[in-house]
Amino acid sequence: MRFPGGRSWCLFMQWHTVSRWIRLFRRRRDISVVIFGLTLLVSVLGNATCYYVFEQAQNPTVGDALWFSVISLSTIGYGDLQAHSVGGRVGTVVFVIVLGLGSFSLMLGMLFEWLSERLAREQKGMGSIVAEDHILIVNFPSLPRIEQIVEELCADRDHGRREIVIVTDKIDELPLRKKNVLFVKGPVLDDETYRRAGIDRARLAIVLATDYDDTNSDAVVASAVAVIESMNESIYTVAECLAPRHRMLFDSVRCNAVVYSHTISGNLLTQEILDPGVALMMDALTSNTHESCLFATEVMDPPAECSYRKLAVQMVEQDMSLVCVQREHHTISSFLDINPTRGDRMIYVGKQRMTWDRLLAGVGYE
Repeated sequence: MRFPGGRSWCLFMQWHTVSRWIRLFRRRRDISVVIFGLTLLVSVLGNATCYYVFEQAQNPTVGDALWFSVISLSTIGYGDLQAHSVGGRVGTVVFVIVLGLGSFSLMLGMLFEWLSERLAREQKGMGSIVAEDHILIVNFPSLPRIEQIVEELCADRDHGRREIVIVTDKIDELPLRKKNVLFVKGPVLDDETYRRAGIDRARLAIVLATDYDDTNSDAVVASAVAVIESMNESIYTVAECLAPRHRMLFDSVRCNAVVYSHTISGNLLTQEILDPGVALMMDALTSNTHESCLFATEVMDPPAECSYRKLAVQMVEQDMSLVCVQREHHTISSFLDINPTRGDRMIYVGKQRMTWDRLLAGVGYE
């Protein structure tokens, strides 16, 4: 029986058959790995056995045989060991050239393909995060906004090396190219999204507004905070609220802090027009990219006869400036007759973040 096209038709059918097998192996990758792995094992052991049996004139050891087989299969061929007998050479042809090289190449190809697919999935936010003590940034209001926050986080001396995970369903691919910034795509109110983001291992979470023109943003942010806190009670969460009248939405969830971004920017604009220079100072003090900026330290066990007035004077001598003290929901900026209380939070200007014990030691308290 003659086929149309003769030899060309036969080559086409062979290529078609090979391509079909390759597509099958890609669809059933788990089975393919097992098959190719077993084939490689047979190739290595078969070639080593042939070398050990037929090359007795060279007095080979088992280690020599395995070394020769592996080096032959990897196509390196140092030349320190060679097959001289007919049996040894036939074993090399059958087990290395016929079985081994094809399986070895396909295994490498499948490995590279798997790595490429995994990187593509991570870039598109479809993978799962394996980070520890990382920072979540929830929602993606705009690229400049995300870039600015990421830059500030990376510039922090204590948290700059933490991995940052962006959680949103508003983008299809992560537009940032930073090695410590990861991406999980999914609804911000879905438990599964946060599981893939490693919520149980996360340390901090910033929940941004969905969009600065979205009237429902505060409701979505408060709901996202509720989901986060229900899945990780130890995480520290900061939420962005656009309208102060929506504060009650956050009172019903366990949110550590709420930032009214529009109110703060409006106050700063007003202050700058009335007292020029305030905006420049705030830009410097609230940015981690400057040498000195604002830090917060929680008061633990204050020593006896310690007052904030005395502490403020001693801090100036250490190149630090006490700005205010937060006590519950009140901000104290006058330090006359005010003593430190456990749970207070001191806000100060300095060159580094300090623990309470280290701060006391720096100003002379033992």
